[in-house]
Amino acid sequence: MFLMNKNQSQDKFNKPLYGMVGEYTLSEGVSLPYFLTVMEIERAIEELKVAENIPASIDNKWSLQELFQREIDQKRIMQDIIRGYLKDPKKLKFFNAITIVLMPIDNNSKILEKFPENELSPPPIPWDGTDEYDKMWSSPEVEVVNFCGVQFAKISTQARLRWDENKVFAAAVDGQHRLWALRTYKEDPSCSGGTLKLQERNTKIPVLFVLLHEKAGFKSQQDGEDLSIRAISRELFTDLNKNAKTVDKARELILDDKSISARCVRTLITNSTSQDIEGRLPLSLIRWQDDSNRFDTNYYLNSLVHLELMISSLLSLEFPKDPMEKRNVLAFIESLNIALGTVDGKIEYEGKTIDRYYEQDCCDDDGEPSVPFSRLPEYFLSSAVEGFIVNFKPWILKLLLEFKPYKNLLEYAREKNLIEGTFSGYQSQTKRHKAKIKDEENALDSNWYEREILLHERHISGLKENQWAFKTIFQKALLRLGKLIAFENIGENRLGTIDDLLGSLGITPKSV
Repeated sequence: MFLMNKNQSQDKFNKPLYGMVGEYTLSEGVSLPYFLTVMEIERAIEELKVAENIPASIDNKWSLQELFQREIDQKRIMQDIIRGYLKDPKKLKFFNAITIVLMPIDNNSKILEKFPENELSPPPIPWDGTDEYDKMWSSPEVEVVNFCGVQFAKISTQARLRWDENKVFAAAVDGQHRLWALRTYKEDPSCSGGTLKLQERNTKIPVLFVLLHEKAGFKSQQDGEDLSIRAISRELFTDLNKNAKTVDKARELILDDKSISARCVRTLITNSTSQDIEGRLPLSLIRWQDDSNRFDTNYYLNSLVHLELMISSLLSLEFPKDPMEKRNVLAFIESLNIALGTVDGKIEYEGKTIDRYYEQDCCDDDGEPSVPFSRLPEYFLSSAVEGFIVNFKPWILKLLLEFKPYKNLLEYAREKNLIEGTFSGYQSQTKRHKAKIKDEENALDSNWYEREILLHERHISGLKENQWAFKTIFQKALLRLGKLIAFENIGENRLGTIDDLLGSLGITPKSV
């Protein structure tokens, strides 16, 4: 909501935002102030901008970093964020704070390198005489600063912010795809069609404003460096993206909901530690704490990373090297259908096969690719995972649970209550917490760690001695043979069954 200042008809100040103020002062002589608030969706998409909102002009010049920053991936927004997330009724929706830099603009909406030095007539406080809360911000104890179309007030950690849209461009330097997705979600006919529902209008998103002006408390000691608003914004954008550390492979497998193999692996294991469910690998005995694929030492029955490597190999998906090359994409789709198709041998979503989706949504009227297709769209993933549950999960778990060396380990773990008891509770702790628990328990019982932990680790390690079954190369070969029997030659008797395979390996399996 923007209001005209009576004193300056050309001003277009927005309604005040209220929140908290903070600053980063981790370096000598440097202070980066910020303002944290929440905004309703409709207000956020009206007042906050992405670089694409800057008026197009052939006179604009962009650095390489800015070219990357300003590019909006509409395909990603529609497929991943909107269809695969915002429109999914089963998903809890949450966005991290969108980071905004207030940038000065001239009368042609061109971004200026620095805030102009000329002072402008500030807007009144309160902004509206009927707003009793805003009247409190006219108190003498409140520190108010005005600079070039920005009004910032603070008292202690509380703060108030306004800006003039004709003089200031509120640019997203982190979260531009989230912001653009919210705009598209409201305006696109396939979504809200311009009108949000009541619960959507009541949604508030966190927004963090970086204040790059000395009157707001900004200080920098970078002598000789480019301290223009655009340069600082580029630096912030680069740092926010570069320093957003990629999670390690094991944590990715636990957290990633968009990876086919990760989703499939999680159907094989229990949802939590200290949980034992028939027909599932107990997470308490899985090596999930690091990226190692080995499980031939210590107490592990298997490794999370190793399971993902095996599943990826078994699925044999032919991901396209060129997502715009139709032949590559069709080969990928065929491999998806072969491995994970269940409805007439196809992956489908709400009655629409992945084949038809590609032809209708990713190709033009002449059947030529118009948008890249590099991975399975998120809303087809549930169908793909269901295909894995039907086509792969039963015989994979049969081999991983009933082959004698694995069965012996499981029987010992259950006999000693390692999966649901103290042993599991200890192994699921962080390194620091393990050390603390060990010291506390040993202080009460000096034999606790030896009896409850080391004894079982040594016994399970002994079960693995001279056992090829716990070598990754052996297990991979075992499951590859299982696929040949139970999937590639399904319905044929010449290779026998998974039960026959287990029998030939020295175990009489229980009937299923």
